[in-house]
Amino acid sequence: MTQKYEITAEAVWQRMPERIQDSHKGTYGKLLCVAGSVRYRGAAALSAEGALRGGCGIVTLASVEPVFASIQARLPECILLSCQPDAEGGISESNAGRLRDELGNDYAALLMGPGMGNTADTRSLVFQLAESAGCTVILDADALNAVGSSRLPAPK
Repeated sequence: MTQKYEITAEAVWQRMPERIQDSHKGTYGKLLCVAGSVRYRGAAALSAEGALRGGCGIVTLASVEPVFASIQARLPECILLSCQPDAEGGISESNAGRLRDELGNDYAALLMGPGMGNTADTRSLVFQLAESAGCTVILDADALNAVGSSRLPAPK
């Protein structure tokens, strides 16, 4: 039997843990958000902002420079990790090693996909990073598209 639940503001707030008075941003987890492209800058902004508003203590956004130019004033608390672009303005798979190294800095979760573009580079990054992340992996948007796409070449 399928159960249905209405998600209300009250239901969400009841499930939000209280903040400890003697704490700091590092107490509330770190997220590496691999998102955005020249074409889809807003997706990166929305995902990083959602993580911060949802209570994540430290959010690092890994993306291409044009994304940072459009969101830096909106999200000054977000750490920015610049990535080399691919031919289509997304995040190049050549960044995989650097992003794997970054994940070694005690991240609680890795989010990949929002606005990355449904490209071979995205698919390769998703497979390379998800397999070695060592933390919770969240796939959204173009990461799901890339993984499910049969028209893209197999990851390297």
